[in-house]
Parts: sequence; structure tokens; C-alpha cells
Amino acid sequence: MNRDTIAVTLALTAAILGGLAWAGQGAKAQGRETKDDRRTIQTTGTGTIRVRPDHARVFFGVQTFAPTVKLARTQNAAQTKQVTGSLNALKVPDLKMKSTNMTVELVQSEADGRLPKIVGYRVTNTFTVLVHQDNAEQLGPLASRVLDTALENGANQVQQIVFFHEDNRNAKREALVKAVQDARGNADAMAAGAGKKVLDVITIDGQPQFEVFSQRMSNMAQTAVPEGDSTTLMAGEQEITCSVSATFSY
Repeated sequence: MNRDTIAVTLALTAAILGGLAWAGQGAKAQGRETKDDRRTIQTTGTGTIRVRPDHARVFFGVQTFAPTVKLARTQNAAQTKQVTGSLNALKVPDLKMKSTNMTVELVQSEADGRLPKIVGYRVTNTFTVLVHQDNAEQLGPLASRVLDTALENGANQVQQIVFFHEDNRNAKREALVKAVQDARGNADAMAAGAGKKVLDVITIDGQPQFEVFSQRMSNMAQTAVPEGDSTTLMAGEQEITCSVSATFSY
């Protein structure tokens, strides 16, 4: 064989051996990855933070009934004006009001074997009142004052009252920290049960789920509060719960 032939043969042999070695290493690495993938724990965790509310939203309604649409609307407008005027007269700082819906219903008599007759029209105007008070202990009495004033001046429906904290960003972050810590604790317990130890976190769900539970008082009154009585409200804490899922190696 001449020198050129020998050189080519040696180069091909080296390339083949190198390829086999690389393939062997890749197979070993793949075997290690597969083995490591099997040594994982998937857990979930939850964390709950409670915050004191600083806002209350009261949902009112003014409902009127009259034989004609025009009269029902006129009465409703006058009654609503009286309610909103009385609330503005309270001079509550940062008090905000807005209408949410207005409906007109046709009221008919019972058929009784005959065609029903139109007996009148029912007009319902719903609106909300938002009050702000940093002191949660004073927020309840403030919402009570708004509620009583509205009922005493023409409101005849109260749908619900909601107490809540306006800015929950920090509370959500705290709940998120607790949720991840809870997931890690669950993984530690599972590993300990198998006589192992958690080594590292592999993944944490990038879309944590939050649930916010605000104190709601529904259907508190359909008619005005009896004379001489007052409504006492207490603003409870708002709960913010975060849930995450995570994968750990052991």
C-alpha cells in the first residue's frame, strides 16, 4: 500500500471509532436522562392569605309600579333622585355611585281561561354605591350608614353588599410563596415516606391559579328597615388562595 492509501485508511478508521464512541456516550447519557426522569415527584400546593378590606360596594334597587309606562318611569326617577340625593348629603369622602341596569316589565293579569289583560308596568333601576375606608373596623358602620340612608329614602331592594381590598398584588405574592412552600413540603413528605430526599425543583407551574373570596351579604333586605332599627354590618377579612403544581427530583 502506498502512503496515501494508508493515510486514508487510518482516517476512516479513526472516524468510525470516534462515531462509535460518541454514540456510546450518547446512549449512556440518554440512559441517565431516562433514569433521572423516572426519579421525580409531582405535587401541588396551596397558600392562603387574609387581608382586611378597605372598600364596600352596596348594590341597591328602586322598583316602582304604575298603570302606565310613563307614570312608572316618572315615579322611579323621582324615587331614585331622592335616594341618590340623600346619599350625596352624607358627604362621605370618596363615595361613588353609578347605575348598573334598568328594566321595564309588562305586568298582566292571570289568564283564568281568558286573554290576560295589561294591569301595569314595573320599572326597576339598579345602581351601586362604593365607599372607601382604610380602617376595616370603621368600614362596616360606614356601609351600614349608606344602607340605612338608602332604604329610608326610597330604595326598596338590596341585592348584596361586598367587602373587599382594592389592591391585592402583595397579598397574591405572599399566597404564591406559601403555595410553593406547601408544594415543597408535600414533596419532602412523599420522598421521606420512600426513604429518599428531595434534591431539586425541576418545574413550577408558570400559571398559578388564584381564588379571591370576598365577604358577600346577599338578599339582605327587600323592603325598608323597620322604623327604629339600624343595620349593623361587620367587614370580615378577604381570603386570597393560590394553587400551584410543581415537579421535584429525588
